[in-house]
Amino acid sequence: MDTGAYALSFARYFLTSQPNEILSPAKPTVDEQSGVILKNTDNEMAVISLTMRAKMPKRGVVAGENGFITVDDFTRPEKALITYANGKTEEIEEGETAKGLNYEVEDMQAAVLHQTGSQTISLSLECHEHLGQCQRTVGHYLPV
Repeated sequence: MDTGAYALSFARYFLTSQPNEILSPAKPTVDEQSGVILKNTDNEMAVISLTMRAKMPKRGVVAGENGFITVDDFTRPEKALITYANGKTEEIEEGETAKGLNYEVEDMQAAVLHQTGSQTISLSLECHEHLGQCQRTVGHYLPV
């Protein structure tokens, strides 16, 4: 699976609205490293840093005024840690990492078979367009 697409999807999920600015400050070598900044009209920003050369955790951090959320292995998470501004923490657990791809397939099947709106399919379509925009604007793909 494309890690760049997962990172973009993770970031977009927490943005209030679709990014209207997508920037990549440097043209990296294909499939090795990438940096992307997303910004929307709600004055929210996401920064994505990806690399294939360094062994780094797939960690997503969502920061807000009242604290932050840390999600390790964001491509197939089963828990997240909320850290509030006062230092209190709360762990949320849902699903099983090993069943991650099954959840994606089930969601897609339900959307196709029942022709119902998927919770994430519109975000996936948006992210697909953003990946294409990164390629057209900067001349590279996000790492896979």
